[in-house]
Amino acid sequence: MARIDAAMELSPQSRVRQWLLDLAPLVAVSISASDAAQKLDAYVGMLEYPAAVYTKASLAKAARRFKFFPTFAELADFFDGQLSEVRIKRQRLQAIVNAAAGQKQIAAPEPQTLEQRQHMGALFGKLADAIGTGNFNEVMAAADSRRSVEGA
Repeated sequence: MARIDAAMELSPQSRVRQWLLDLAPLVAVSISASDAAQKLDAYVGMLEYPAAVYTKASLAKAARRFKFFPTFAELADFFDGQLSEVRIKRQRLQAIVNAAAGQKQIAAPEPQTLEQRQHMGALFGKLADAIGTGNFNEVMAAADSRRSVEGA
């Protein structure tokens, strides 16, 4: 979870800049180089999202989504969606971690005494006989008597 939490911290501007530079050749750009540089500087300063949204996968999604280099509003909308997905995945992972941490260890069974093993053997013998005859009264009575002895 520490790595995920770190990825949820604000991305450095260098990473934002590189992501935008990587997007440019994947979409059509119809502005001059100086305008592009100015736009890039403005975008980098304003796109304040966690590092988790500036990935190769998000770059591929953006390249499929945008035909032309996106406006700031289009990028903000795109990254809002990416951030929502990342938050949902983080919440699901946290729930799994919490569930795993909350599971109780199954305790090893108490060692059985010779008397307990003999009683269970007799009970299983009676059960086998009852299955053959269809009369389970004796088995139930033996089980009930054992429960009353153990409960006392």
